[in-house]
Amino acid sequence: MVHFLGYNVNCRFGSLVMPVTSEISAPSSLAGPQLPGFQCERQANTQISQNHDKQGFADCIAWPVRPRYYVFRDRLNLSWNNYITAFSWQRLNGKLEDLLRGVLSVQNEAAANARYAEAKSALQRADFRAAEKLAKELTRMKYSGGFEILAEVYDAQDKPEKALSILEEGAKKAPGVWGLWLMLANRYSDRQMFGKAMDAYRRALSCQQVSIGTVLLNQALCLMKQSKFEEALLVLQELHDEAWRIQRQVMVGSILVELRRFDHAKQILEETIKELESADTVISATLHEELLAAMVYLALAACKSGAHATAVEKVLHAFELSKGQVFQQQTMALWILRESELGSQEDLHDLRLLISGVWHSAFEGHSSPSGFFRNLTVVARDPSDALTLASRLEPEEMRSSLRIHECESKGATAGMPRGVYFRSGYAFFEDGDS
Repeated sequence: MVHFLGYNVNCRFGSLVMPVTSEISAPSSLAGPQLPGFQCERQANTQISQNHDKQGFADCIAWPVRPRYYVFRDRLNLSWNNYITAFSWQRLNGKLEDLLRGVLSVQNEAAANARYAEAKSALQRADFRAAEKLAKELTRMKYSGGFEILAEVYDAQDKPEKALSILEEGAKKAPGVWGLWLMLANRYSDRQMFGKAMDAYRRALSCQQVSIGTVLLNQALCLMKQSKFEEALLVLQELHDEAWRIQRQVMVGSILVELRRFDHAKQILEETIKELESADTVISATLHEELLAAMVYLALAACKSGAHATAVEKVLHAFELSKGQVFQQQTMALWILRESELGSQEDLHDLRLLISGVWHSAFEGHSSPSGFFRNLTVVARDPSDALTLASRLEPEEMRSSLRIHECESKGATAGMPRGVYFRSGYAFFEDGDS
């Protein structure tokens, strides 16, 4: 019997490999439910400030500058029988009794699908105990999605070793599931275990029904982390799927910027931006992120080539297109602004702001616009200067409503450029909640 016989294919990993931007809560002194992540984000802000001069451009900006990973666009939902036929029949040498034994060993696929949906729901509402229990039940039912859920639970609980271990177990028990290999490869890449990462990407590509574009894009990202930009370009040359063309163009543009081939990068990125902005229909959220990424990489090319005014213009346009939302290239965009507007670094202070404002329109089902809070880390002359720097990143129609709700100074800064260093997502409230 083949050692991976008995694990159902379940590759619905898309939402779990993308980064989660926590909405930051208002302080506990305010009424209303608190959103998770306030303290951890404040610690992150401190770390950003402390490490700015130590890390330099390569560490602080070059990585991570892309989405954490590309999602599994082609979700593979093969039935058990299809899985056995596709991955095992040729290795069973036509032994019908073994095939039937494998088919009959699966336990109620409908029940497994229901458990998987419950586990995903528990994960999304941060009920990690319930998600872990359901995921372990899925693995006992020989359902490969259990490994996926467990890895995500352990990541959320800051247990990266357990997450890595469970994915290694999953890939060993269900080596025909390309999604598990991809998740494992990405974890190896995060830990700079690049040799193992590249091996795992190759294993993913060798699986049946693999989404080749998904794997190649992540493989190219891994090579970029190693500064192997020419090799990354070669990997992307193998990607011919039209469904991934925009993502491929943006990544190629970003690599050309790193290689300082600014004219070629500018040509590719400008063509991509023009195509997306002139689309006849509203583009998807995924392509909107690529539009913002292309704009930021174009700004980075301008910044690196000394065209600082152009860099600022492109970055502010990206923030305008984002409609106030946090986007995946925001950290790089903020860095470009700071570097392109370098001025006197005297009499600056490291400030932590909680600003409030009013959304530009009422949400569906509401009679009036909701209010919002947002956390920021800003190096500025004073709170008023910090609010000015933060305001230009918000949609124009909301700027007049912005107020500083709380401000905490971490003291004077030494050698840190003036500008915004961190900007959280929105935390909305109704008038009565404030």
